[in-house]
Amino acid sequence: MKVTNIDILLSILSSLACLSFSLVVARFAHELLYLPHGFQAFYLIFVFMVAFIAITLLLLYGLRLFCPLREGNYILKSDTHSLVWKLLGYFYVAHLWPLINANLVPVNVRAVAYRLLGAKIGRGVMIGGKVLEPSLVEIGDYSMLGEDSILTAHTVVGNKVDLGKIVVGRDVTIGGTAVILPDVHIGDSAIVAPGAVVKKGTRIGPGEIWGGVPARKIGVIGERGREGGMERQRDGEMERGGER
Repeated sequence: MKVTNIDILLSILSSLACLSFSLVVARFAHELLYLPHGFQAFYLIFVFMVAFIAITLLLLYGLRLFCPLREGNYILKSDTHSLVWKLLGYFYVAHLWPLINANLVPVNVRAVAYRLLGAKIGRGVMIGGKVLEPSLVEIGDYSMLGEDSILTAHTVVGNKVDLGKIVVGRDVTIGGTAVILPDVHIGDSAIVAPGAVVKKGTRIGPGEIWGGVPARKIGVIGERGREGGMERQRDGEMERGGER
C-alpha cells in the first residue's frame, strides 16, 4: 500500500490539532479546579485523554458525514476517497488505541464505543474482538463476537483496496480468532466456529454452522438433535418389534 506525502502531512496536522485542543482543555481544567498535591496530575491526565478522544471522535464524525466510505474496489492514490480511508485507519490505530487495540474497554461496553465510530449495532451485543471500518458494519441484537475475532470491511492487494459491507444478523455467534472479510452476510442465529476465515462475498444462511479455512458450511443448528431423535425413535420401534 502506497503512503504519499499528503497522507503523512494530513496525519501530522490532524494529530497536532487534536493535541493542541486537548492541551487547551487541560490547561482550562487546571485553572478551574486545583486538587491536593499528587492528585492534580492524575486529574489533568484524565482530562487530557478524554479531550483527545472526544476531538478525535468529532473529526471522525465529520469525515463520515462529508466523505463517507463507499463499497467498491479502489486504487489507492491521492483522491479524496483514498485519503479519507487511510486517515480513518490512522485515527483508529494512533488515536483510539485504548478503545480498539488495548482491550481496556470491557466486552459489554465496546458496542457503545463502536457505535460512536459509526457502526450500526443492536441491543445486547458482546464484542470481544475488533471491528475495522465500523461505518460499513451492521450487527444485530444479542450477537456475540469472540475474543480476538476480527470483522474487517477491507482487503488490500498491492495498491488496491476492496471495501465491502459486513452484515451480521441477530443472535449470531462468531468464535474467537475468527476473521470475517468484506461483503459477508451472516443470517440470524448462525455460528462461525473459532479460527474460521469467512472469505469475501460469502452468504451464511440463518441457523447455519460454518468453520474452517476458508470457512464452509459444516452443519445446521438442531440437525444433530433431529438425527438423534430419529435414531431413538427407530430404536424404540425395534425394541417393541422384538417384544412382540
